Amino acid sequence: MKSIATAIPIVALLVLAAPCFAQQPVPAENSIPGPVIQSRRPSPRPVLEGPAHFWLSSATFWGGFTVDALSSAGHAEANPLFKQQDSTANIGLNAAATGSFYVFTVLLQRRHPKAANIIRYMVGGVRIGVGIRNFNYKTVP
Repeated sequence: MKSIATAIPIVALLVLAAPCFAQQPVPAENSIPGPVIQSRRPSPRPVLEGPAHFWLSSATFWGGFTVDALSSAGHAEANPLFKQQDSTANIGLNAAATGSFYVFTVLLQRRHPKAANIIRYMVGGVRIGVGIRNFNYKTVP
């Protein structure tokens, strides 16, 4: 239960520390605003593009890794790829694999920003779920 108490503030800091892009620049005093031209109707759905979604999806992705790593430290690992010789979780190898996957999504961001953001949101959400399950999972001594 102590590890869940340390994971919650860390995840909260990662998610709430994302920058907010809601501020608009203040126009100069003597400037006359030009006509507003709207090329298409605004979409009623939220668009998963732009810098705000990049930072929020990244915070979700790394928050998921943090919760999963905190919940797996010192416990038996079921995934044979991330298992040490004594069958405990290898957090360093997990971090390297997570970092390389993150680099892939950042490179994907240039051509397909919506897909990259969705992938980061989904992977981060799944890993948060796995981490919460690990915190609640009772191991047999």
